[in-house]
Amino acid sequence: MKINDLNIAFTVLISLFLAIDSYSQVLPSYHAVHHKKENSGSSSDNAAESCKEILDNYPSSSDGVYWINLPTVGATQCYCLMDSNYDGGGWTLAMKATNDPGTTFKYSANYWTTSNTLNETNVNRDDGDAKFEVMNHFLAKDMMAIFPDISNIGTESGSIDNLTTWSWLENDFYNTGSRITLLSIFSGSTVTLSGTDIDRTNSDPRNEFDGFHSTYFSYQTRSDGTHYKFYGFNKNYSNRSVRWGLLWNNERTINTGDCASGIGLHSKWGNFSAGDKFTWNKVNSKGMNRSARVEIYVR
Repeated sequence: MKINDLNIAFTVLISLFLAIDSYSQVLPSYHAVHHKKENSGSSSDNAAESCKEILDNYPSSSDGVYWINLPTVGATQCYCLMDSNYDGGGWTLAMKATNDPGTTFKYSANYWTTSNTLNETNVNRDDGDAKFEVMNHFLAKDMMAIFPDISNIGTESGSIDNLTTWSWLENDFYNTGSRITLLSIFSGSTVTLSGTDIDRTNSDPRNEFDGFHSTYFSYQTRSDGTHYKFYGFNKNYSNRSVRWGLLWNNERTINTGDCASGIGLHSKWGNFSAGDKFTWNKVNSKGMNRSARVEIYVR
């Protein structure tokens, strides 16, 4: 090859390298385009908006503590239940209650209506009482309760089947999917999800709420259908109130209520944080009649 030809070839190569370098400055790298780093919740600087966001971005995420960016609070360590067996996973723990003595979160406790916390460093599923900032500030549309000391019955485990403990689930629980804090729900007005007074044709929680089972939860009816039944949130009536649960009476009103089940029960029902209580020995069906552990999650 002649010297001239070598010079031309060398010049072409130099031009090519310069063009490639210039092109690479304009376009982002393949990693930047195809492997964008999403919020993983691994640190306060990398806090996610929710456990669901982490699970969506990192589907193999396991249960545990992650950093979540809570409204008005900022980056906060929260417990995330990622197990897909729980209606797909992506749940954030808002509060938990023990059954010993099991009265910390009774209906009249100010934890339901005040922006406070309790044992907020106990960010785990261990037995105990705790209320987290999640309950005060996280805007949720789905709500789930897990009762760790209420066992499954075969494949049935409440609202979500094939678990080892009982579950209650309410997706789109407020205004068909609007987001709201649990604090706002429990300090607000009654939300009726099933059941009304005195008409035998009215809805019945035994048939409509898949978290109900007479093995654990008491109920009382009347043969002509003229009995009181309620399932929902924040039912307030004297000492027969409940934050999330079921109320029954064989008469037309709750005035002399016979039994109740659920979370945040009033003094007529033992002041239980969670559980089941009947006060008339002739109720149609007697449940467990005791306090219970509970964990409440939002998504």
